[in-house]
Amino acid sequence: MSLKEKIFSEITEKGPITVERYMSLCLYEKHIGYYSSSNPIGESGDFITSPEISQVFGELLGLWFVALWRSIDLRSRFNLVELGPGTGTLMADILRVTGKMSEFSQQASVYLIETSKRLRLTQKKRLKNFPINWVCSLQHLPNQPTFTIANEFLDALPTRQFIRINNKWKERHIDLGPDGNLFFVNLPSSNQRELQFLYGHLPENQILEICDHAKNIVADLSDHIKLNGGVALFIDYGSYGGFGDTLQAITKHSFTDPLNNPGNSDLTTHVNFEAISDTAKSKGLRTTELISQRDFLSALGIRDRSRALSRNMSKSEQRKHFRAVARLIDQNSMGELFKVLAITSRNANPLPVFE
Repeated sequence: MSLKEKIFSEITEKGPITVERYMSLCLYEKHIGYYSSSNPIGESGDFITSPEISQVFGELLGLWFVALWRSIDLRSRFNLVELGPGTGTLMADILRVTGKMSEFSQQASVYLIETSKRLRLTQKKRLKNFPINWVCSLQHLPNQPTFTIANEFLDALPTRQFIRINNKWKERHIDLGPDGNLFFVNLPSSNQRELQFLYGHLPENQILEICDHAKNIVADLSDHIKLNGGVALFIDYGSYGGFGDTLQAITKHSFTDPLNNPGNSDLTTHVNFEAISDTAKSKGLRTTELISQRDFLSALGIRDRSRALSRNMSKSEQRKHFRAVARLIDQNSMGELFKVLAITSRNANPLPVFE
């Protein structure tokens, strides 16, 4: 059964499905979901991430973790973890630059949290020269200080959508029309009191997005950091709070209708960093202010690093190199769209760049 047939069958048998369920089926359904059946990342795929654009991105993140490690004078083993490692490019760049600091690399136990067997194979090829551990969840990490990076991970987690109409909360669902096409429909929510208490101040007829998956992962990660120490760095597109319909689909680097051709495009929503911050704080952690990717990478010296890398390049290579770096930090591109947030133990040392 194809993914499209499975979605149609489920709607026919059980009725309309939530946006969250639709995203879950499209992206993560075993064997037939998007991440299980395609190679989505890179120029030949559907979208490209910062590590694929320029090696400078991963190198600077590696140096940030080294600066953090030095600031706390950590002399014991620790976990270096990536959530949703994609093709493994980011971790490869991090390990290459941190490998020059022998004590850091000797103490680090590297863990990639990945559920897709197809992506794991890609990661194993990319990282064949490094000692890597693959696990499916945070629960499989050893109890020791943990440094975590999550780049463009939270945006791909299934999200629920709600809307208040005539002071009644409805949840956005997806139904199947008689013409064989999928369409959105609003159905009464069973969480009227909770939604009104938490979000009654929002305007009517505006989409509210709630990602319980993201909050649960951040809660588990916060518990681990509170017990063992460490930090988690989140980089993604989104904002602090806000509302509106941000569900989008991308195929071959172009936007498309999220309901067309399910399973063959990348589905994402913008990250609500306020919810991420609030979840970590509720667990007793400290969170930083939300800053732009432009400000974060600039503070880490991206311009100096990019100039140093360009010295042995040809003129054409230099042009391509500097265009890639500009894409990461340009305020009209990824520089302002992408935001950076870190969480750490309440009494931990100040975090480089943020504090």
